[in-house]
Amino acid sequence: MKGLFLQMDAIVSPNIPNAIAPGWFDGFPTGSCVEAAACDVAIFCTDPLGLNPGFQSGVDIEIVEHDADSIVELLLRYRNHPDELQLSAGRAGRRFGRCSHSSDRWMRDCPS
Repeated sequence: MKGLFLQMDAIVSPNIPNAIAPGWFDGFPTGSCVEAAACDVAIFCTDPLGLNPGFQSGVDIEIVEHDADSIVELLLRYRNHPDELQLSAGRAGRRFGRCSHSSDRWMRDCPS
């Protein structure tokens, strides 16, 4: 997947809970978003359950509504300002990879 992500500027993950069955949700962040962020790809995702306490929308990632028109509008804004997209992508990649999903964090935060 790394080869694919290195060719991308952004990944869109408009997940919603309970769409398949009650209680089903692939959560935030999805595995593909974590991998993409590690390759400095900007993340555009929904977060209807508020599972992203360590990330600031518009700074680290873009939290979007589950609405195609608003997602397209936001993507077009970044298309016209790619420098802002790259700043966001770089911050997200560093934070995902080095903070939220590092083995050091899990060892430190998980009880032994």
